[in-house]
Amino acid sequence: MWNTLKERYLLESDEKAALESEMETLQKNLTRVTNEKVVALMELAQLKQEYNLLQEKLNEDKLVIDKEEKNMIHDKDGRLKSLLKKTYFSECFYPQQDYAQNISKNSSSATTDFAKMKVEYISHMESLKSMEHLASTVRRLRLSLIKVKKSVSVLNTVSDIIENVETEAKLLKMACVPVSWSDELDTGEGKVDAVSAAGFEMVELLILATQLLKSSMS
Repeated sequence: MWNTLKERYLLESDEKAALESEMETLQKNLTRVTNEKVVALMELAQLKQEYNLLQEKLNEDKLVIDKEEKNMIHDKDGRLKSLLKKTYFSECFYPQQDYAQNISKNSSSATTDFAKMKVEYISHMESLKSMEHLASTVRRLRLSLIKVKKSVSVLNTVSDIIENVETEAKLLKMACVPVSWSDELDTGEGKVDAVSAAGFEMVELLILATQLLKSSMS
């Protein structure tokens, strides 16, 4: 009888130590994600700066185009009256037409670059919002587990709380993790962004913590 109690005590101690270790790992991951969020905000600030520079460039290009169009109209009105030979007409008109086409191409390229930057900016904002929601939810569930661990409530009530935490964590995993991912995160088949990978690991650790806590209570 004494040996059985001793073995049970040692087993529970090991499980408790494992749970504390997982909790510590989760806390470290939360800190790392916070740091990554700061880096993302810095990148966002740089992106905004680049956007402003591109906007200034677009405005300058527009001024150049307007100026060239006015020059072409003025030049055309002044010279068409004195153009008597076809060769002279070709030398005066077509070079300016080619120059206007080059300006149009440059403007189109700048517009395409702006569209790409806009898509990247929206993607950054969505990632930040998703990470803020994920971090807030994981922290709330983690605090619930800590309260359960420290409480002396009725066993059934504690079990229900743990089950609810595990269920919500799994739903959070389904909502935040792309459907194309497998249960085991595999970054070898393509580039996975750091925010999604960190969120996946946080939720996995939370689910593991609930399972360890349930095992220690059984």
